[in-house]
Amino acid sequence: MTSTQTDAAETPKSILISDEAERISRINEFLTYSGIDAESTFDEESDIFQLAVPDSQYEKASALLKIFLDQEPDDNENESESDNTVSHVFVGSEEKYKDHSSSAFSFLIVGILVILMLILSAVDILPLPLTWSEQPIMF
Repeated sequence: MTSTQTDAAETPKSILISDEAERISRINEFLTYSGIDAESTFDEESDIFQLAVPDSQYEKASALLKIFLDQEPDDNENESESDNTVSHVFVGSEEKYKDHSSSAFSFLIVGILVILMLILSAVDILPLPLTWSEQPIMF
């Protein structure tokens, strides 16, 4: 054996995730593409595949795994929502601010219009077809 093969065999590994073979292979490809030396093994005792990474890369691998799992749609969602497509789109803070400010502006405009309508109705400029018992509730 060469020294690189010896180093790879002696590097302590930590189990990152245990899952089905297909999902483990997708995660392994993702981590390998990201520069992590991941290795999948089959645990006969629990009848499940495990993905192990070197201890030195464990933190980076777990962060990348979290990103992968957040972006990958669950199989249960796909079965229950066969017609709807699930997509995870990043929405920046500027976009959220524009959305919230436009909603607030809309509520403000509608509120002002309702208050004006109530004032005009109270001074009988805008006659609304309200019965005598409905007027206290309206005002």
